[in-house]
Amino acid sequence: MIRGVTEDFFAASGSCLRAGRFFTSQEPAPVALISESLAKRLWPQENITAMEGRSIRQGDVTGPPTAVVGVIQDVRAGSAERELPPMVYGPYPQWTGRKATLVVWTSQDSTALAPMLRAEIRKLNPNVPIPAIRTMREIVSTALAQHAFQVTLTSLFALVALLLGAVGVYGVVSYSVASQSREIGLPLALGARGGDVLRQVLRCGMRPVAAGLAMGLAGAVMIATALRSLLFGVVPTDPVSLGGVVLVLVLTSGLAYYLPARRAAGSADRTSR
Repeated sequence: MIRGVTEDFFAASGSCLRAGRFFTSQEPAPVALISESLAKRLWPQENITAMEGRSIRQGDVTGPPTAVVGVIQDVRAGSAERELPPMVYGPYPQWTGRKATLVVWTSQDSTALAPMLRAEIRKLNPNVPIPAIRTMREIVSTALAQHAFQVTLTSLFALVALLLGAVGVYGVVSYSVASQSREIGLPLALGARGGDVLRQVLRCGMRPVAAGLAMGLAGAVMIATALRSLLFGVVPTDPVSLGGVVLVLVLTSGLAYYLPARRAAGSADRTSR
């Protein structure tokens, strides 16, 4: 993708320079900025800091070469699903196109600024059609609207699955401990302390829980890695998400072991008295 831009475009769009310098509107020779992905594709064995001064040709290969004055951060164009496109940015007087987009950076309310922009454009040329003026937040939100809905729906399903899993774990574990009330009461009848018995129950009971969590985490990482292309801004091994699930299940299992064991220990203690 080739774009002719003015020298203030990069400041207005918030583009980040990886190496080299920005160009000006008074460049004496053909120059360009290239995206980071294009730089790695053209010179895969070199560091981007060493690419300033390289030359590229576009269109007529017999024409004068274009000097690369810098490397710019990659920008997704149009959709978040597409791969990062190789981009070439050149000074607008040298790389003019048919369509033009005005980018404005402002700290004011965008709705109040839009009429002022239309008035200034009409002063320059009243015959120029002015399309809709949108904020970058609106453009990004529109591009990610479908993904946002999918993420919300998936998060809801995941929350329900976690809740059902926690309820199921609690029910199975508490029933297992309650059915062992005689085994819990026997050490108490022989003089064991209640706290020691509870710790022993928790220690033995949490072993299969730890094994199950380890298997579940391994499966979650494998599935998330396979779905890496659908994740934006989140790594497959997100510690917050995985840690939250582990914490919920550990607390649920701990309560499921502790409460029935404490009741059984209390019953056994009263019976012995």
